[in-house]
Amino acid sequence: MANLDDLNIYAILPLVDMQTAMPVHLGPVTFCAASMLGGDAPVKQGTCVLVSEDVPSSEWHSLFLDAVCLLYFATIFPRLYVEGRALPFDSFTTYLLMSSSGAVRAECGTPFVVEHVDPEIAGGLGQALDLVYGDSPITADADPALVRSLIRAIRYFVDRFITRFEDLAVPEEEVPSGCSQAEDIVFLVTACEALHHLGTQHPHIDFKHQLRPLLKIRHGTPVELFWKWVDGFFSLRHDLVWGKVLPDPVFRANPNFEIPYAYLGVKLFLYSVYHTMHDMELVPKYSRGKSDEPLDFRWVHPEEILVYFWPETALLIRIWKLMHAIEKQPDREELRSDLNFLSKTFVYFVEHYYKPNEGPRPSAVVAHPTPFEEISEPILQVLQVLETPDLGARRRINIGAIVHPQFISALRQRLHPTRE
Repeated sequence: MANLDDLNIYAILPLVDMQTAMPVHLGPVTFCAASMLGGDAPVKQGTCVLVSEDVPSSEWHSLFLDAVCLLYFATIFPRLYVEGRALPFDSFTTYLLMSSSGAVRAECGTPFVVEHVDPEIAGGLGQALDLVYGDSPITADADPALVRSLIRAIRYFVDRFITRFEDLAVPEEEVPSGCSQAEDIVFLVTACEALHHLGTQHPHIDFKHQLRPLLKIRHGTPVELFWKWVDGFFSLRHDLVWGKVLPDPVFRANPNFEIPYAYLGVKLFLYSVYHTMHDMELVPKYSRGKSDEPLDFRWVHPEEILVYFWPETALLIRIWKLMHAIEKQPDREELRSDLNFLSKTFVYFVEHYYKPNEGPRPSAVVAHPTPFEEISEPILQVLQVLETPDLGARRRINIGAIVHPQFISALRQRLHPTRE
């Protein structure tokens, strides 16, 4: 970690208010409040951007622009994944280079307050900058060209959060939202193309085949719904670019949800970024979970995505079938893994979309829990397997020990029609 005295102050971000306890290091770039530099700071307020002398001065500006985008991304990442919204990027786009001369106009606007930057995300993105702008590779699994694509994809994604049109009657945190602006979808799809190196002829097909193994979507209803979502997502961009009438921006193929394509696209992009950084060893290797389950990261959890591709009834029927399959083949690890993950997905649905006052619910998503008269039978069938005394094959395996610890509680909660 570089000493601030060994770094060059390259620029000032007057509308970014760094309130972190320590400077934020992104590889060869450091961000800190002007107050941290004392008398060495050229200004009293704002954020100073310092660049390592190890980077050639000819690349400082390119590095500066990349680092600013990555700082914003690292700042909004956790909340954006959960809530699907973030404060606009605008405050980060105003800067003053130390080499500038002449009169500087006064800036007005609400500062973007940075109170916390996740060290894992910041560390990984800092290594990415080191790899692109440094002299030698950081890891054996990180190809510099692929890391450049990662950074470029994040920059396209961040461009989505520049406010172009603003409704003064809507809170600032809600702008932009959904795909009320065409640029939202265009930038989001472009970011996905850059991240996954999608082909030019059939990018939607490439996207399907790259995301499916990441999420461990194997067969049945989730595959069908995922295919429909990808087709609709890329069709939105196509119709926007070619001036056609905008189709429905909301994905409705799952009867339990109405979810904007843009909202789910953001979640998939963020999961893919974390997965890419994991594959490049830019973030710690995750060993939690089974090899047959999608990777579960610190901030991004796969059940929070896959729940949108599982209709509630189909999910319970699949769980019931897995239980019976495990009784016949108790040593098949992939069956146990599937059962644990799908029971966790059901618990997530109940806690976030069924219980009226529990768990944060994304405002962009409209949930339609299955009517009680339709859901009660599959729930009772699953409970019967879980609660029948251990006889025969069940002496060899405890099904209840495989499912998520809150699964039975969620099933019982769902039997009480509090929201229908």
